[in-house]
Amino acid sequence: MKALLAALLILNSYSSRAADDEAHIFTLVDRFEYANNDNQLTLDMRAWWGNDTHALLFESEVERAEGEIEDGDVRLLYRRPFSRFFDWKLGAGHQFEPGPDRAFVIFGVEGLAPYWLEVDADIRLSEQGDISATFEVETDWLIAQRIVLQPRIEIRLQAQNVPEHLVGSGLSSVEAGLRLRYEITRKLAPYVGISWHRSYGNTGDLVSNQDEDRDDLSAVLGVRFWF
Repeated sequence: MKALLAALLILNSYSSRAADDEAHIFTLVDRFEYANNDNQLTLDMRAWWGNDTHALLFESEVERAEGEIEDGDVRLLYRRPFSRFFDWKLGAGHQFEPGPDRAFVIFGVEGLAPYWLEVDADIRLSEQGDISATFEVETDWLIAQRIVLQPRIEIRLQAQNVPEHLVGSGLSSVEAGLRLRYEITRKLAPYVGISWHRSYGNTGDLVSNQDEDRDDLSAVLGVRFWF
């Protein structure tokens, strides 16, 4: 009997490791939304292939307003855990708006902080040598069984002035939002909300010189889904 129990434990351990090592494909469109200010459309998505130890990520965020792309980039990253709740990631990306195209390398961390805060932070070094950083935090508050309120904030910092890309040194911008979604299923959830964005310092001056507002407040309507 002891030999049988030992064999079952070994088999279960092997099966668990095999399950952890099995590669999966996952795609999440976190924000696919319309904002009433400037008729803006936003697509914020990520896809990954891998397991709990190694994963290859594809990320993209594109904003389109008045029929033209105003902000957009794509990123390809390798992700690996360094603690129970956090991963580091390393890769490269390509920015195609605003301004001329440019490539960059990126290093970041992401994970789950205390109080169920989902944190995503990265530092980017472009091919021109300028450095920028982004810090994003969001969380889900369960209001009812299918109703979820998601606060979100994103802070962008810039080390140098890069006028051709409409960013200046220092605190570049802050974007905050509050979205209330209804989960028809776990994989599909339409939502409504508000989004506020403000440009600061030298970035605000560059934006004002382009006859654009330093800050705006929008109502948003969108859908979140994954597969």
